[in-house]
Amino acid sequence: MIDSIFKSVLVSTLSGSILAIIIIMLKVVTRRFFGYKWNYYIWLIVLLAMIFPFSVKQYKEFDISLEKSSLVLTDEIGVKPNKYNNIQLNTMQSNTDKNIKVNSTDIIEKVWISGVFVALLINIISYIKMLIKIRKHSALISLQEIKRYTKRKLDIRVCKNISSPFIIGVFKPILVLPDIEFTDIQLDNILRHEITHLKRNDIIYKWFSVFVKCIHWFNPVIYYVSRQINIECEISCDLSVVEHMNKSEKIDYVNTIIDIVSINNKSRNFPVLKMIESKKMLERRFIMIKNNKKTGKIMSAISFLMAVVILSSTAFANGIFSGLIKDEYAALVKNNGQSIEFKNNPFIKNGELYVPLRETLENLDFLDNEESSITWENGDITITLAEKSQDLLLIYNYKIVIGQSQLIENAKPTILGQDLGITVYMINAPILKNSVTYVPYEYIRHIISNMTNDAQQDNVQDVVEAYMKKELGMVVQIPVDWDCTVKDNPNSSDGVIIETSWGGIVCFIFRETLDEWEEYKNESPVEQVVLAQNDKYVYIMIMASDVQYDINNKEQVEKYNYIRSNIDEVKIALL
Repeated sequence: MIDSIFKSVLVSTLSGSILAIIIIMLKVVTRRFFGYKWNYYIWLIVLLAMIFPFSVKQYKEFDISLEKSSLVLTDEIGVKPNKYNNIQLNTMQSNTDKNIKVNSTDIIEKVWISGVFVALLINIISYIKMLIKIRKHSALISLQEIKRYTKRKLDIRVCKNISSPFIIGVFKPILVLPDIEFTDIQLDNILRHEITHLKRNDIIYKWFSVFVKCIHWFNPVIYYVSRQINIECEISCDLSVVEHMNKSEKIDYVNTIIDIVSINNKSRNFPVLKMIESKKMLERRFIMIKNNKKTGKIMSAISFLMAVVILSSTAFANGIFSGLIKDEYAALVKNNGQSIEFKNNPFIKNGELYVPLRETLENLDFLDNEESSITWENGDITITLAEKSQDLLLIYNYKIVIGQSQLIENAKPTILGQDLGITVYMINAPILKNSVTYVPYEYIRHIISNMTNDAQQDNVQDVVEAYMKKELGMVVQIPVDWDCTVKDNPNSSDGVIIETSWGGIVCFIFRETLDEWEEYKNESPVEQVVLAQNDKYVYIMIMASDVQYDINNKEQVEKYNYIRSNIDEVKIALL
């Protein structure tokens, strides 16, 4: 759960940061031509992008049309599973590397979530302390003038320990005023400013900014964004207040700000809406008030389109970064061209299509017969499928185990609890996700092949042949159209050879311990390819170095060159 959330945070922090950088680069133009509201609320898109990693979801399509699979049983050493269209077999990854990756990822995730809690706690505690301090060192007053600006119930307090007015609180806002004697004009300008904040819900905007900053506490960009929100909030509030003022009223408004700026404020770590910030910011506010012009309709339209483009770019960026970080992707599955609706969505993981077992069989009408069933017991799934053929009821029994790359056909338990049947070794194992059993599509394809009669294999090039070597803990897969076989290496008990139909050797596959491999991997004079690796062994492929065909036999020359040019089709699955 935390893992998927953390990955989403990484995606959103990347896309949000790039979006913020784009907005910063455009500031020279946007501040001059776009309205003050645009420059204030555009940062809201950045916050939304960083908290809701929305993106245009792209699907890969797979059609699981009911056709006979090319999966044919061989003799004692293996099976021939089909290589299904549009789906890549995933390469094996070192268990050691995977454990290191998982452990380091877990540490990073724990550091992140701890940082989030600490940041939230600091802001909440500071906010509560500030509320306590205000109530302790302030007096509640009645101010009739407030009714001219809002009908909302608002507590008004006068405090000696502050230098500028501000509003604090979301559900029960409090207007806190300095203990200063204001003129009627000054009080009027102060109330206009603070009530404008209140009407625009700026306090909620700032709290949202604080929340996003806590989530992305590790990203320096969010601190800059938060600062810009505070600055643009005051500027946009000023411009909103003076929008309908005449020149004399604007001068009075500026003078009010100047009159209460004599005492410097200490910065706070929690959101309040202060009328006075730093002197540098005041200079910019005065310039903006002086040069404020109403945005024309054309420029308003352009600014709206610009916001749409930025939002669309964010969705596009999220899609790209999701592809870089996530190892699962959405899949759209069809049967004979018609989309199949799933409650539990299929997904692609490491190039492999995974589908929900029960839903897929239901959608293919394989569970319609009352004799059909799927049972679960401690990770062991028993599948019973019944199909009526003329006057006969055909029963197909299968057994799969979560985490094991095999499918047992005609599984029938004995008195000793063993399962009699044919074990078909697959490339990937079923997994449990959100309490739903997902199986690689090759399992469904194999089941379809047994239940669909009189269908022909269309393309032999899509077929691979698998040879199991239990003593070496591996299954070697090679394309059937190579017309090759996998044999024991006569010179090594820790390896096999791939041999052509005329007896030529294509390559050698060895199993070496990790220590042996580390010792001589850089000293070998021939090219070596690591096909698979676990925490004990490395499985290495070495090409035959001498001529393995009759140079006068054109057919052998072409066949051997074809095999060597497609040698990356050799796959290893570890048992």
